[in-house]
Formats: sequence, C-alpha cells, structure tokens
Amino acid sequence: MHKGGNGVIHDMKCRAPLKFSVITERRVTEPYGIKGGENSGRGANYWVTTLGRETWSRWIRAIAVSFTRLVAAASVL
Repeated sequence: MHKGGNGVIHDMKCRAPLKFSVITERRVTEPYGIKGGENSGRGANYWVTTLGRETWSRWIRAIAVSFTRLVAAASVL
C-alpha cells in the first residue's frame, strides 16, 4: 500500500511590510489515513525573519490560528 507523499510546502516571501494571518487545520490532530493507511504527520506553520545578514534567519513556530506583522523579506512557511 502506498504510504502517501511528503505533503506540500508553501513558501511565501513578503515584498513589503504586511499583516499576515493563518487559519489552518491538522496542527494538533494528524490527518486521518484512509483505506487502511496510517495517519499522516501533523502540519506546521513558521514565520521566518532574517537577522541582519541573508545567511542568518530566525524560525518562529506559529500556532494553527495566528496573526503577525511581517517585515519586507520575511517568509511564511
């Protein structure tokens, strides 16, 4: 039986400062498996900001329903 894929990664980069909200599911309880398959892994949301240099970044894990203000060049994963 096929175990399923690795899911989808949405990587969005801000081009200007903005307010961003996330409303997602399956962050506490994993998605159910079907046709005898096992449950999948839980999803995750992250705000990613650069710290001075492009090579340094800070990853902040966001909860399933959250809101933040992002600066230009920040990312949402």
